[in-house]
Amino acid sequence: MSQSLRQRERSRSALIVGLLGGSLLLVALLTFQTHYAVTAHRRMAEEVLRDYASLVADEFIRRGSVEIGYYGFYPLITILSGDAELPDPETLIESDDERVARAAGLARSFFRRDPVTGDLSTTGDALSIAQLAWLSETLSSLEPNENPYAQLYTRIDGEHINVVYSAPTVAGLIQGFVVDNAALPEWLETAANRQPLLPPSLTHGEVGNEHIFVELTTPHGDVLFRQGRYGASSLFVEKPFSTDRPALYGGLNVRATIDPAVTGQLVIGGLPRSRLPVLLALWTLAAVLIVVAILLLRRERALGRLRADFVSRVSHELRTPLTQIRMFAETLLLGRVRNEDETRRSLEVIDKEARRLTHLVENILQFSRGERGAVKLELTLQPIYPLVRELAKDFRPLMKTGRLVISSDVSDEVRVSLDPEAFQQMFVNLLDNAVKYGPEGEDVDVSLNSANGQVVLSVGDRGPGIPAPERDRIWEPYYRARRERDSAIAGTGIGLAVVRELARLHGASADVEERPEGGARFVIRFPRADTGAA
Repeated sequence: MSQSLRQRERSRSALIVGLLGGSLLLVALLTFQTHYAVTAHRRMAEEVLRDYASLVADEFIRRGSVEIGYYGFYPLITILSGDAELPDPETLIESDDERVARAAGLARSFFRRDPVTGDLSTTGDALSIAQLAWLSETLSSLEPNENPYAQLYTRIDGEHINVVYSAPTVAGLIQGFVVDNAALPEWLETAANRQPLLPPSLTHGEVGNEHIFVELTTPHGDVLFRQGRYGASSLFVEKPFSTDRPALYGGLNVRATIDPAVTGQLVIGGLPRSRLPVLLALWTLAAVLIVVAILLLRRERALGRLRADFVSRVSHELRTPLTQIRMFAETLLLGRVRNEDETRRSLEVIDKEARRLTHLVENILQFSRGERGAVKLELTLQPIYPLVRELAKDFRPLMKTGRLVISSDVSDEVRVSLDPEAFQQMFVNLLDNAVKYGPEGEDVDVSLNSANGQVVLSVGDRGPGIPAPERDRIWEPYYRARRERDSAIAGTGIGLAVVRELARLHGASADVEERPEGGARFVIRFPRADTGAA
């Protein structure tokens, strides 16, 4: 290979490497930009969703405070009077005042603490001793308050105690009621569902309360109210249940979120999905393409080395017969032969080397045509055994030592569809291969058999054989088996490639197998074209 050709190959390799590096950098930049854009979009969408969820929580707190505080607690506190008898919740439920009757459902029991004696009187459901003791002790330490009512909350024996009481007067009279917590969810549900928690003007009427999740919990984590559903990707907002009005519940928390399925109605484009799988797929594809490109580059370099080696081997193969022809031709021209036998011997050498040269050139031309896909065969029905005998007879003079032994179980009438010139090239290639790699003086076996609708031609040598891992690769162009590389035997590396290609064009198959007695056997299986006798 010339120096300029090597430089061009190196330049092409450098260009390919540069393109690969640029492509990788471009993929990295596109990945970064995509990830940044998706992340920014998602962050903005999440902030918008949290703002909407915060709006839901604020609206729920406002409605709950108004519903329970104004329509529930306040009517009950206002009917309590220091002079009147403590009402019974069940009696109030039958009140003519609809507002009081509805609010009475929130009261579990009423109480009043006598400021003089410190006695605590109750009506309705009886409180436990522990609950009464806590209530009495807590009420005795309260200071006067300007608010119409206030609230106390505790947990005794696993039960939530929610107390609403009137502000202590100067005389110290305190009265109120214990809230029936079981009634709270109904009041909260009424408040929440009176109309959508998100204003229709913001959602175009497409997001109702069925898409909203709201939860009210105690400081101990117990759920007092829950409405709606949420998904694994829901974004929650938590807020304390407190307003500028008197406290309704002590330390309660509201948690709210919006169903991710309706984010498209709230955020343009919705909540973007993670692009990580797509990016990973792109990177995997890029990595695969880079690996493929590197492998192709390495293969191209390997093919370049094989081509250079092929040119060197062909030059050597051509030089040997040309040297022989020139030497013996000069001997004849200069009259240096002593007798007729030497003259005939010189002419035989010239003829043999000319045949070798012709065969080598034909192989190269056939391989070149095969590489271009320009091989055209003229297939005709031919008796195969007479053709094998004739070609073997012509080849015998090319053998220095040993015999060419033919065995056959097919008759002269058995015909095969083939191109005589292409068949000759295949057969001679296999014979030449067997002579090259067989031990000097050993026979070359040629057999012709008919079986299973096929005519099988095999050529066997008694050489070192071909290892199983290499039996497929020896048919590749330029490839030489290890036994060839480790020996001084010359060869171009295209003979077997030509054999397999011509066999394929004949509709036949070419394979190699181990010879039982040692060595290798090359086999071509032709489809039989007639039913003549074997």
